[in-house]
Order: sequence, then structure tokens, then C-alpha cells
Amino acid sequence: MNDCESVRIILQEIGYVLTDNGREYRAKPLYRDSDNDKVLRIWKNSGQWVDFKENISGSLEDLVKLTLKLKSIDEAKQWISGKGIDTSFREEDQPKPTIKQTSIFDKSLLIKLLRDNSYWNNRGISDSTLEPFQGGVATGGKMFNRYVFPIFNNKDDIIGFSGRDVSKTLMEVAYKTGETALAEKIKKQLRKDLNQQMDYYQSLGDKYMSTDELQKPDYGKTGTRE
Repeated sequence: MNDCESVRIILQEIGYVLTDNGREYRAKPLYRDSDNDKVLRIWKNSGQWVDFKENISGSLEDLVKLTLKLKSIDEAKQWISGKGIDTSFREEDQPKPTIKQTSIFDKSLLIKLLRDNSYWNNRGISDSTLEPFQGGVATGGKMFNRYVFPIFNNKDDIIGFSGRDVSKTLMEVAYKTGETALAEKIKKQLRKDLNQQMDYYQSLGDKYMSTDELQKPDYGKTGTRE
């Protein structure tokens, strides 16, 4: 028996005539005089209810207690248990999902960014345009050789980063300015990245294109297909 079915059975057992209204029931309150059969709202998945006219609300056990004029919630629970109805799996009793807070990054990380705007300058974007974004080139870590833009929330906290690979531009500038050691370092990283990409695509080829699956066309000496 699911939670919605348990709620329905309990309500009908204590005398309620229910009107199905999607995710809820509507009914006339039996604990007071009323001729309105929609003033009592009861959620199917939990039994939580609200009386719009009296502005009162409560749990399913509260409604059983009020309707049957019982002395306590414990009596209401015993009444429900005595009917052999299991309410242990109602939605309200289920563990609620954990809400994870967005990570906040220390602004001191921005100090480590190299203020080299050559990549953007070569594309017609001036330093004055870039300055408000507080970006720069990462000189280490996972964002190495990427022009990094910090992402701010409405409280001016850093909640993330975006980056564009500017390795080729940096290498060209380094060679032109005589910074050979830096240029060679960037070149080495580019070669490493390229090899990783080649290994990745090779692994895809090994996985999806076996020699039996790859049928090569047969060309004759004249270059025409036979």
C-alpha cells in the first residue's frame, strides 16, 4: 500500500466524502458545522490538511484526533494502527534531499593570474574593456595557459571560473620577446596536450572500429572502384 492510498483509506474510515482535486482532496469538515464540501484541503501524499475558513491546519493524526474527538495524538496513532493501516512510508517522513551550497573561492587567487591580455588585444579588445572582468592567464594548475575569467554572484563572491586556451598566442609572444625558456615550456605543454588528444582518439578507434568492422573499398590500378 502506498502513502496516497493509506491517506485515502484513513479519511474514508473516519467518514470523509472526498473530492479528487489532483494532488489533493477537498472535503467538508466533519469536526464542525459546515455546508461547504471544498473548504477542507488534504494533501494525498502526506495527509497534511488546512481548513481555509477556520485558518487551522495540521497532520493526518491531528485530523483524526479532531474528527473523532480523541484526547491526544497518541490515541489517533493507536486508532490508525488498530485499523491495520501502515503510514510509515508517507512522503513527509522521507529524508529530505540535501541542499548543497555553492562553493565560494578566495579572491586572493586572482593575484596569481598573469595580466597578459595579448590574446584579446590581437582580436581588437582593449585592456580597458577587459579590466572590469579581473581576468588573466593562469600560470599553473588545471587552468594552466588559459585566460581565466572569474565568475561572480550578486554578492561579488567568486563562485567559479571560465577559461580559454591561449597557449599558442603566449608561445608566439614569448619567442618574439626573447623569453625562450617560457616559450619552450609552453611548447612542451602543447605537445603533451596534443599527445593526450591523439591517445584519446586512438582509444576510440580501437574500441569502435575493429578490422572486421572497417571495410575498405577495393580500388584497381586505374583508380576506379571495382
